[in-house]
Amino acid sequence: MPHHRRGVRARQPDLVLTDIHLKSSSGLDLIKALHAQSPALPLVATTMFNVRRTERLARAADASGFASKQDGTEKLVATVHEMLRTGKEPDESSSGVNTP
Repeated sequence: MPHHRRGVRARQPDLVLTDIHLKSSSGLDLIKALHAQSPALPLVATTMFNVRRTERLARAADASGFASKQDGTEKLVATVHEMLRTGKEPDESSSGVNTP
């Protein structure tokens, strides 16, 4: 995971989008480390597995936003766009995404 943190430090992104289940490490650990390194950096977590529980864990790890892969690409893109634009997640009524 140190290589992830070095990459973020070197590139200085406007936002980091990470899956919670990474091959080499935990996305939750990555979120915690990146938040400690750059508290103002928006961190958006995503997953397909056990969405409610994982969202709670991601937010507890200081994720700024969350988008389930089950909600589709449009919701993920809307979340990233709104986080970049306002620093906040879109609310369901203004996201432009049709949710069931």
